[in-house]
Amino acid sequence: MQQFQGAAPRASTRPDPRARPPLSAFFPALSGPRDRIASLDALRGLAALMVVLHHANYMVVSHWGPAMLWALDWTPLRVLKAGRPAVVFFFVLSGYVLTLALLRQRRPVSLVNWAARRTFRLLPPVFASVLLSAGLCWWLAGERPIDDLGLLVAVSWRDPPDVVALLRHMALLDSGDYAYPMNIVLWSLVHEWRVSLVVPLVLLFRGKAALLLGIALLLRSAAIAAGAEEDAAMTGRALHSTVVATTYFLFAFAAGAALALKEPLDTLAGSVRWAAWAAVAAAAASRSDLAVVGASVLLILLARGEGGAFARRLRWPALRWLGRVSYSLYLVHVPVALALAHALHGHLPAPAIAALTVVLALPAAAAFYRVVERPALLLSRRL
Repeated sequence: MQQFQGAAPRASTRPDPRARPPLSAFFPALSGPRDRIASLDALRGLAALMVVLHHANYMVVSHWGPAMLWALDWTPLRVLKAGRPAVVFFFVLSGYVLTLALLRQRRPVSLVNWAARRTFRLLPPVFASVLLSAGLCWWLAGERPIDDLGLLVAVSWRDPPDVVALLRHMALLDSGDYAYPMNIVLWSLVHEWRVSLVVPLVLLFRGKAALLLGIALLLRSAAIAAGAEEDAAMTGRALHSTVVATTYFLFAFAAGAALALKEPLDTLAGSVRWAAWAAVAAAAASRSDLAVVGASVLLILLARGEGGAFARRLRWPALRWLGRVSYSLYLVHVPVALALAHALHGHLPAPAIAALTVVLALPAAAAFYRVVERPALLLSRRL
């Protein structure tokens, strides 16, 4: 198996080949400036919370007046209605932090070992979220709520899952217009997992970040020509279409990787910082994935600023906690929302069910992190 070498150490600091490398050599959350990584974790947590609010909004969108509906369509509040910008941001941030982790390693990277670590990091929580949702579906979904609770409820738990459906969910092999009815957010994990397996290849582009972006942009164009719907692609209607969709999203990961390859970077300051914030706000109100990719890069740069107010606020303990449980929050909030919708429909109004979804998703994520995600993370580190 071909090896990819990270940043070469000086001869005087060469590690003892008999010693096991420190965990910090492999995982960005344990290496580099702690505050910088904490600020990026907080950004990930806020993005996960935006997805939760997006799905809760499905339940109450019919209750909004014309002014609020206009704001959800044409202002930065669109992130609460669309949810897609947060997912694209996840892809950019993953490309960035995974590439940084690779560059900090002190010994060659085995693609097999890397793929095993990423698989054990991502998939056991996916398995657990599918089983949780299936169990709640069998328990609560005897009579489906009527469609006044919105699209999320309408397309999820359509039928009690059988073993084949569960296995397809767990292997991230479902497809269709509304794939993964047990946990609809799994569509993004299809691309996250696939691309993360080959992230070590970006080390071939050290000193050639522009070439990496150019190739990724060409692949994005090819995916659109092959049927991926620009600014709307998710999984595709058949299994082969999911590969086309993954190719479409490569550019988002490549943008984050290219940013990491250009390290160290000057942080944004002064009037440039304000211009960056204006661009981020404009991208949040747009319907362009490319605009969101650009805004994601700017957000990472803003979060890296050691002296900026934004970076300082991202280090607040509550936001750091939110970042720590962000993956669990992303996976568990849909089963929580569906369980509440089926259990409380007809007993509570839709706005109350939506509010309970947001409130209860946080402790559910904390429990899921402790019971499922953290053991999976520790297992991947031992590899």
